[in-house]
Amino acid sequence: MFTCSLDIEIAADIDEVWLQLVNIELYGLWSPSVMHVEVPASASTLLSSPVKFTLNTLSGRQVRKGFVSQLSSPNLLAIHFQRAYAWWLEERWTTHLSLNDKGHTYLEMTLEYKGWMKTSAYNNEHLLTKALLEAHLLALKEKLETLANDDDTLDDFDNV
Repeated sequence: MFTCSLDIEIAADIDEVWLQLVNIELYGLWSPSVMHVEVPASASTLLSSPVKFTLNTLSGRQVRKGFVSQLSSPNLLAIHFQRAYAWWLEERWTTHLSLNDKGHTYLEMTLEYKGWMKTSAYNNEHLLTKALLEAHLLALKEKLETLANDDDTLDDFDNV
């Protein structure tokens, strides 16, 4: 198993961050890493729903199919992908949310791989996906913090 973690502090309410994370079909509107996400219309709930991500990676467009394996509001979202090539690879993105002492949302994302793969392939896959997820988290932070600032700016115009 190969694992790494990313974390970020977002100056936004945990419920606002959670809302952006569980609306996975909208990732393509704000994330430079995610071009499109499909969830079947027949899915009655997000938990266990099949998902298809079209990703914009440093090596080009990639499609990853999987399912939402864990969902616990507003703290935990895990997406589990499986890919079969000349090897078998299982990839999991697990996102944990918590409040820090400043009242901001602390987001930790764990990227985990299981399966059979050459070490050099693991390293390459890990670096590409880590870069993709870093850009994704930075875009989430920018979206939520800019949105909060935009709301303040609109209030200022109303008072003029």
